Amino acid sequence: MIINTPRGSLDRLANDNDLAKFRFEGVMYNQLKSYFRQVADDFEVVYRATGQILDLTINELISILKYNYRATGAYFREDIRRRLVNTEKAYESDLIELINARASIEADLQNKLIQTYNDRAFKQSLYIQHTTKDIMEKEVFNITLEAANNGQQLTNTQIAGVAKERILVANSHRLETIAQTEIQLGSESAKQYEAELLNNTLSNGQSSLFVEKIWISMGDNKVRSTHKMADGQTQRVDVPFIVGGQMLMFPGDGSRGASPSEIINCRCLSLAI
Repeated sequence: MIINTPRGSLDRLANDNDLAKFRFEGVMYNQLKSYFRQVADDFEVVYRATGQILDLTINELISILKYNYRATGAYFREDIRRRLVNTEKAYESDLIELINARASIEADLQNKLIQTYNDRAFKQSLYIQHTTKDIMEKEVFNITLEAANNGQQLTNTQIAGVAKERILVANSHRLETIAQTEIQLGSESAKQYEAELLNNTLSNGQSSLFVEKIWISMGDNKVRSTHKMADGQTQRVDVPFIVGGQMLMFPGDGSRGASPSEIINCRCLSLAI
């Protein structure tokens, strides 16, 4: 193991990680709140004038996601480097090797993260757009049906006003989930790729030092049972964790086909050890 860290210290690091994620989630939450407010306003204008559902584009969503992935990644890709400078002097010879290796991977790490974040932003923007359009269509249908059942025929203006408020409420329930899930991806992928590239660099140099990783849950009553069972599981950095019978390279990872039930709202973390 590169960094000989007792579990008590790992738990403190986990808490620090969680607090940092929470700060990034707050920024993204507010940006998404403004975005969905604008969507509701635009919906009202368009439906009032045409009786048609707003045609959404994904450019602004992509920008929001990319910004937050990169801001989060810029912080968390320094995870091992930050921990190295605080490691005991007894490991000084190892630290010199590690610090040099860490500096050598910086360009590759940035490139890998940019590609990951660009791909994820496009994919998730499409998903969020699709769900948002479904919400708008559902609310218009429900309002129209409710009115018909009461023997009423509403104007476009009336439908638009009621639907706007319902759309705002429906989207407000999504804000925390989207922010938490996407910040998780931004942070945990950065730590995984940093450890992965560092491990490869050290192995190529025939170093005796190797990076492993440990899955740590938040240890409270919000943690799903499969993630409680995964707590403390260690793997080599290039080997996926097995969580609920599914493979995840890091908490929040879907690249190995893990289901949304193991990804959405996950607050767990992985740390190099």
